[in-house]
Amino acid sequence: MTRLFVIIGMDREFSPENQEIDDSGGMTQEMIMMKNQEWQLDPIDFSKVPNGKLKRHLKGLVGKPTRIKVTNLPLKKGLGYRAMGKTANGRKLRAAWRAGTRRNEIKNKDIVHEPYDEAVRRRQGASRVHIELLLPPMKGSKELPSLVYDVVVERGAVNPEAIITRNKGKVTIYPRGYMNKSDKIDVGDAQVSMPLKSGIVDPAWARGRIIFRKGRPVGQV
Repeated sequence: MTRLFVIIGMDREFSPENQEIDDSGGMTQEMIMMKNQEWQLDPIDFSKVPNGKLKRHLKGLVGKPTRIKVTNLPLKKGLGYRAMGKTANGRKLRAAWRAGTRRNEIKNKDIVHEPYDEAVRRRQGASRVHIELLLPPMKGSKELPSLVYDVVVERGAVNPEAIITRNKGKVTIYPRGYMNKSDKIDVGDAQVSMPLKSGIVDPAWARGRIIFRKGRPVGQV
């Protein structure tokens, strides 16, 4: 099973030392299952961002859940496929996604010694998703900060036609862009999931039930 990477940002060059990136441009089975679906990225732990100016910049853009929709439209130079990002206030972000190679895997006998999210992320055969938000520059700067989510996706256990996230995303900030890794900041984990919609309930069934007696609209839970 291969790993899957999702990138939100703009076309960029990748150096040979980026072993986690597969620049073959191929679409894996997991990518085929994910295309044309909308995903939600929860906000990060801003208390772990040491730079006050950068923290305010991030809060203004991704202080609330951000959504992306992936497609099968290829980017230039085999750098993956296009996607569309949108912040909570409706601001659009350029996006792309691609498949990646395995790295830093843990042997099955050693997996019980790792924290859950890390064990899921590094276990043998895990299919990983790498999501990068390429943010606009801060005031007075031309450099584009990047916010990267690293999460594992798999087929559903009950419904094999479904695709689900298996753990929280490990989040890293690159203040000067993804290619400048010397000053990267690890900010812990954040959830990556498919956004849930309101459940529709039969109004006749809902009438008179306690759950709908405190101001909830009939027909929705």
